[in-house]
Amino acid sequence: MRRACVLAIVMLLSSFATCAADTSVTLYRDGYAEIEHFISVNDMGGTVEAVLLTGDYENLSVATGSFEPVHYDVVDALLVAYTLGEGAVVIRYETSMLTSKDGALWTVSLDAGGQTTLQLPASTTIVSVDPMPSEIDLDAGTLTFSGGALTVDYYLELEGTQQEDRRPSGIALIAIPIVGAVAYLLYRMRKRSFPWDEKEGLDALEKRVLRHVWERGRVRESDLRKEFNIPKTSTWRMMKRLEEGGYITIEDDNGANVVSINR
Repeated sequence: MRRACVLAIVMLLSSFATCAADTSVTLYRDGYAEIEHFISVNDMGGTVEAVLLTGDYENLSVATGSFEPVHYDVVDALLVAYTLGEGAVVIRYETSMLTSKDGALWTVSLDAGGQTTLQLPASTTIVSVDPMPSEIDLDAGTLTFSGGALTVDYYLELEGTQQEDRRPSGIALIAIPIVGAVAYLLYRMRKRSFPWDEKEGLDALEKRVLRHVWERGRVRESDLRKEFNIPKTSTWRMMKRLEEGGYITIEDDNGANVVSINR
């Protein structure tokens, strides 16, 4: 009955809830994945629907781009969020269902509708990727795919050389075989030492914004709003919190607020 009600709501409201979603997947050494769907809502219809990567998840949370909790209904992997007219929705959850292991070989498989950014654990050797990523970010240590199904096979370094299981990647050595080619591409991913990956008191969006500024040195506040699709007032509140927390400095540059990291 509950499933039928949720599906009825989706069918009734889907014509009003157009949206674009980006998915970030962070893999940990124990096989768990942390997923974040950042959805930009293109109208003020009040609802947005999303299909989660799996129906078996933990620690599900849904919030607006201004960090306000959102009421939602979910059945299996189908989620309907009531956005209250906000322009963005962030869905976060964890799961162990995206990965499998055969001996020492790990495999991650998923199918996301939009752009997907995949971050692997530290010191990972990738032995196959399908399809080839559309972008490799050497600074962030990520693979970006344009959307659809993807599969990555990889090995981890020997146990005992990492101090923590759940830890985003530091340096990953990747060997990607190319179908029909004799040689392979070798990428060494050097992630800059971002100091706040595991900092308590910062939410995922704040860490993304801080990393964006960290990697670029100085960023206009208006560019941050566009990059992360955050409302102006929400951006102002976030910048105020980060400035008061000692993470950033905000300077006036000919009438524009410019944000830099306090290193």
